[in-house]
Amino acid sequence: MSGLSRIGGLNKIDRDVPSDGLEKMHGGKETPQRNAKVDEVAKLYEKQFLREMTKAMRSTVQFGNDKPSMGESIYREQLDNEYVESWGEQGGIGLSDLIYQQLMDRYFEGPGQKLKGSGPITLTDRDVTRVSRVPTQAGAEGQLPLRVETKPSEDGSPAKLTAPWNATVLSKAHIDGKTSITLGHSGGLKSTLMFKGVASSEVESGKVLEKGKVMGILSPEVHSFFWNLARPSENPDAGRVP
Repeated sequence: MSGLSRIGGLNKIDRDVPSDGLEKMHGGKETPQRNAKVDEVAKLYEKQFLREMTKAMRSTVQFGNDKPSMGESIYREQLDNEYVESWGEQGGIGLSDLIYQQLMDRYFEGPGQKLKGSGPITLTDRDVTRVSRVPTQAGAEGQLPLRVETKPSEDGSPAKLTAPWNATVLSKAHIDGKTSITLGHSGGLKSTLMFKGVASSEVESGKVLEKGKVMGILSPEVHSFFWNLARPSENPDAGRVP
């Protein structure tokens, strides 16, 4: 048996453990159902790794003067692909399980396997009646300036603005009678909210805000505000909407 053909059996012992043995290994707890789409992606990554590994192994073979023909090279490549597919059908070498777990830990949460940070974006405690894009100025590439209009309350109370995602306060300023708050989110994304009203006393530079945290209150007669999104490479000052 060749070295390549033996690799597929490395993880076979673990795969043949009886179901009751698996329950004991997990402390008697039922293993949660795997996310089919994430599992498929993890297996694809594992197969790609195995293909690269077999290529590296083949490159170490010395043929001397008997260099294989193009047909033989194509045949070996197809044979290696068959090996990889066979290993995957037998459970792989365990790499896909590691990738799967890392993806689940990073992007999903809870028994329902809900995407972290998923769900509706909450910018205000009021119903939003309209969101329109504001024309960008020259040099504002990568900016997404939006005007958000809210529904007036029946009792006339002012609307509250809340953090759309978990964020760190980058700056707070007053410009032309309006309050401007710039937030930094994961991945380098930045939000700038500009509104007529007052900011919360907890909004200070460097402060960490959780999603849904109240950042400010609109003036009672105001039913709209500006929200600008900027990619990481953009100038923070460009996020200010007049």
